[in-house]
Amino acid sequence: MNKIVSVCEHVLAGGRMAEKLRGDVYRAWIACGYEQDGGRSLATLRTSCAIFVRGALHAAGYPVRRTWYPGLPIFKGWLPWDDKHASWVRYTGTQRPEPGDIFFVQSVSNPSNCHVGIFLEEVERGVWRTAEGGGGPDGSGCAIGQRTMGSRFDARALRGWWSARKLGVGEPEAEQPALPLAPPDDLAPVRRTLRQGSTGDDVRQVQRIVGVTADGSYGPLTAAAVAGWQRARGLVGDGVWGPVSWTTYDRGGQP
Repeated sequence: MNKIVSVCEHVLAGGRMAEKLRGDVYRAWIACGYEQDGGRSLATLRTSCAIFVRGALHAAGYPVRRTWYPGLPIFKGWLPWDDKHASWVRYTGTQRPEPGDIFFVQSVSNPSNCHVGIFLEEVERGVWRTAEGGGGPDGSGCAIGQRTMGSRFDARALRGWWSARKLGVGEPEAEQPALPLAPPDDLAPVRRTLRQGSTGDDVRQVQRIVGVTADGSYGPLTAAAVAGWQRARGLVGDGVWGPVSWTTYDRGGQP
């Protein structure tokens, strides 16, 4: 599984998210660590397809734009490229995307009616699971969906996609290092993987490491802080504190 697919699967494993659906997770996702109000300004926007993709790119380690203002055009704020970018693949009916590629659909009659999302997995020939924002009960739902390849996805035409591989977010995740062999007396205690929902003293330790309130409860704010800590050290910023994060911390923050 590559970087951008992994972060999408992880954040949507708990179901659809929006301002009023898993709101804390949603706001942390779209803020990308940059918005001073924690994403609350962005959370009220009705169209969030590009906001969702921006969050996925950020979580996968791709540099995204930090500024936002009302009316910011999609390709000047949310996504740092357009169909002239080297990663762009124009769809002519024969190409096949790869997991993690970011698709773009557009109305023929109304070019401003467009939509972006992420291919996750081809479940059968031409049928893809996708991760998308937009829609939902408050106009900003993000969820797993399904699309069938063809000249049209819905009422809009499939124009093409940006290659995740060329953007640097389509590479497979690094395998976690195996535990070294050693006599039983020399084995260090095994430390568990921590994620949202975890509680305990080890959670407090991680919270102190990443600089958030050490209350022992691994919530969305802790996950966002962990993701930032990971990315700052060249790791996949998935917000899950596992063996690689423990090892990096033990080595003084060097992967």
